[in-house]
Amino acid sequence: MKHAGPGALATLEPLLQRLREQPALSERTPGSFYRKSSAFLHFHEDPSGLFADVKLQGPEFERLRVSTQAEQRKLLAAVEQCLGAASAPRKPRALRAPAQPAADDRLAEALAALQAAASESHRQGLTRFAIPIEHAIGVPMAAIQAIAKRWARSHALAEQLWRHGGYESRMLAAYVDDPAQVTVAQMDRWCADFDNWAICDTLCFALFDRTPHAWDRLQAWAARDEEYVRRAAFALAWGLSVHDKQAPDRLFLDALKRIEQAAGDERHFVKKAVNMALRGIGKRNPALHAAAVALAARLAESSNPATRWIGKDAARELASQSVVERVSRARGSAPSPRPAPSPSRR
Repeated sequence: MKHAGPGALATLEPLLQRLREQPALSERTPGSFYRKSSAFLHFHEDPSGLFADVKLQGPEFERLRVSTQAEQRKLLAAVEQCLGAASAPRKPRALRAPAQPAADDRLAEALAALQAAASESHRQGLTRFAIPIEHAIGVPMAAIQAIAKRWARSHALAEQLWRHGGYESRMLAAYVDDPAQVTVAQMDRWCADFDNWAICDTLCFALFDRTPHAWDRLQAWAARDEEYVRRAAFALAWGLSVHDKQAPDRLFLDALKRIEQAAGDERHFVKKAVNMALRGIGKRNPALHAAAVALAARLAESSNPATRWIGKDAARELASQSVVERVSRARGSAPSPRPAPSPSRR
């Protein structure tokens, strides 16, 4: 008997939603609930059905079958009684999603669609890109984007997808959320959950950089030390350099200052994001190209290996003929002269 995987948990989603309503429980990983600091409830699957291991009496787990709705209701009643949540009279609530279209209905449909598009070979392939697969089921990005197009933007559905905790469900949340409804608190909360570069970059490129709070979060996150929070700051800078067509140059010049401040961070996923932000800003227009080229030259002379790599790599791309010609077309100006190669590249 193995722990319940994403497909099994998808069939238990109405039950999981009810468990998430219990104030005494916290869901550490999808389908795994803790009471204070102790494991309290998790699920298993095997060919004979679905089962819950739960601590209803004392420190030992007991196993209950939860394959049917009746069995799930029995588990829920036992949990509520154990937690003291069932002492007050209340009307019984069905585990089924509401009959009218709602976020719960769309969540079950979205999870089922993801499961149908999943493959183990693609899941294993994620490891080649340093993406953890513990909570992944193996859905290609093109399929995730296609699934997102089935619905209009829905902030409620996005929140449910994020709480589900799966790699692909969180990717899907980036494409179904409504940027106008995203709050600063939500951005901080989701950013704190980032545990790999793919989730970080997708949320920043597809959702966060389209919100009214993007520039504010860039500044706040750049000052933070957590690896993926700091990466998110510079992923945002890159996304904004492409998507925020109305932003004045002064905002990007300020971002270049933050790039220079963070360029000494030797962590792989931070320095890669700092580099891509520098390159992105340098491609925006002639003035920012000149500022980015100057910064890249300074960084390339650093004795710090991470700083030096960021500068040299950015300088190489920003000096390429294709970038110089692209920038010159941004406002119809003559191409700026290509910088002379540094001595180390001659």
